[in-house]
Amino acid sequence: MHRLSRPLRLAISALAGLALTAMPGCIVQDINDGIQQSNAQLASINESFARVERANELLSKVDADLVTLGARLDAIDQKLAKLDGSVAELQPPLAEVEQHLASLRKTINNIDSTIPFLKISGDDKDEQKALEEGQTPPEGVQPEGQPPPEGDQPDGQTPPAGERDDGPAADPGAPKPVR
Repeated sequence: MHRLSRPLRLAISALAGLALTAMPGCIVQDINDGIQQSNAQLASINESFARVERANELLSKVDADLVTLGARLDAIDQKLAKLDGSVAELQPPLAEVEQHLASLRKTINNIDSTIPFLKISGDDKDEQKALEEGQTPPEGVQPEGQPPPEGDQPDGQTPPAGERDDGPAADPGAPKPVR
């Protein structure tokens, strides 16, 4: 092996010593910088967790409100279903009342046409003529799915099954019988 001279060895040792003394300061500074960056990141993460916790609290409150709202909507649905049933039960009696009122109106118009000076109907001439011809006056609306009231059959047609046909009136100018 070849031995190095003493001055060369001293020079190499001085350079190595100098390099070693400079290195620990750099490493410590790098470690310190890394710790500071880690602390800043941890603080940011803690802030994010705090925001997530607040969001979770708000979501829990919204969830509870939705459960309450769902219960209220269920109660409303039950009330609407009951109301629909009540309305459906009222439809047939209301249709009968409407038919009865239409028949009563025709009777009053027949009285008016027989005794013109009495005029108790309040209908104008067009409405009265429509009623005399067996038609519904313009403002009246026939309920859906309901048969027309008795006496509403146009002349020349046979009445529906179960209804009687009184035949033509004895006098063509006489009012039709009210049923």
